[in-house]
Amino acid sequence: MKNEIKTTTKSDLVDYIADRRPDIKKHHISDVVQMVMTGIGDALVRNERIELRDFGVFSPKDRNARLARNPRTGAPINVPATRVCGFKMGKELKARLANSYNNEIKEESKTTQI
Repeated sequence: MKNEIKTTTKSDLVDYIADRRPDIKKHHISDVVQMVMTGIGDALVRNERIELRDFGVFSPKDRNARLARNPRTGAPINVPATRVCGFKMGKELKARLANSYNNEIKEESKTTQI
């Protein structure tokens, strides 16, 4: 059985860093995390890519206006053009994620063997 997906919040990230760097005050860590997030958001608003080596790339993507259908009624709906954020994983993150998944599958197979 696959694990449930848990949510990690900004506060969790601050705690994670604070646990590893007790020499830095938590409110300073919180300020830096907020600045990083604001910087990423500001760059996306300026239509810029954000490349974080080994982690991934955030990039703005434009979606054209289109005609969609209401699934319940079948009525046509005009969906306006918009800009969204795309994310592509870096090689290292992709490998770490695949490795963790493979380890979960191995653990599952050990517990389901008779």
